[in-house]
Amino acid sequence: MPFMKNAYPDTPENTMSFLPNHLNHLAPIIYPNLIRLGRKNDGGYVIPKDAVTKCDGLISLGICDDWSFDKQFKALNPSIQIHAYDHTTSRDQIARQRNSAFRKFLKQKGSWTEFIQKKELVSSYDHFFSTQATHFNQRVRQRIEQDGDVTLETIFDRINSQKIFLKIDIEGDEYRIIDSIVNHVPRITALAIEFHHIDHLREVFLKAIKKISKHFSIVHLHANNWGYLADDGLPDVLEITFLSNQLCVLSQQRCELPLPELDAPNNPNHSDYRLKFNLQHSTNSKESA
Repeated sequence: MPFMKNAYPDTPENTMSFLPNHLNHLAPIIYPNLIRLGRKNDGGYVIPKDAVTKCDGLISLGICDDWSFDKQFKALNPSIQIHAYDHTTSRDQIARQRNSAFRKFLKQKGSWTEFIQKKELVSSYDHFFSTQATHFNQRVRQRIEQDGDVTLETIFDRINSQKIFLKIDIEGDEYRIIDSIVNHVPRITALAIEFHHIDHLREVFLKAIKKISKHFSIVHLHANNWGYLADDGLPDVLEITFLSNQLCVLSQQRCELPLPELDAPNNPNHSDYRLKFNLQHSTNSKESA
């Protein structure tokens, strides 16, 4: 989802120079039957299809005004239970935006198209979160710091599922809950996490990947081109899909990304960042991590 869009200067498409060899453990294994769920740009993730069908629960942390991923997940697995968390959005908030757009149109300060979009968003919210999923207007934290906070322990206690797909896009707070994620490994089948501020939090990011990689394998990697590239070519924001080691066997790693048939730039006005790993002399992903 969008995050501080104006904070990053325009960055031209990077050349296909190799990322440093010490980052080779980020190269995803080549896994079959990858699919894209969610809208084409921001909000979509590339994940294994069998991770969807083998789950009985979806926990979606961070939805903003886009639940296209959750809707398509539900369409592929109609019996799945979905719990979504986001303290920045609510039905009332979306309705107020709709009403504001209508008033602006009447005053000739806004467009009819904008009003229709907000109106359709309210209808979509009402339908999806009343019949197919549950939205909790709470902020996800490692510990309770203020009213409206919720911990991952409570989140997992609420959902009656034992094979969970965990999707996380919480604007940098993902690092706060890595240890809690590891504590719930037996109930997690797969994860899709958007990691933010990787340049400034490089060591924190690498430690998080190391902890997760003890239990999960990276099966896809995509650079969010709303962010910038660090000096060594690693994007500041990465979308990473992990699959339980119990469901996959280490195999050949993928050298180049993105996948043109599945990936799409988060910012549609610019090309996707291209990533290339020098795996010629690399050990497997687990040994390198």
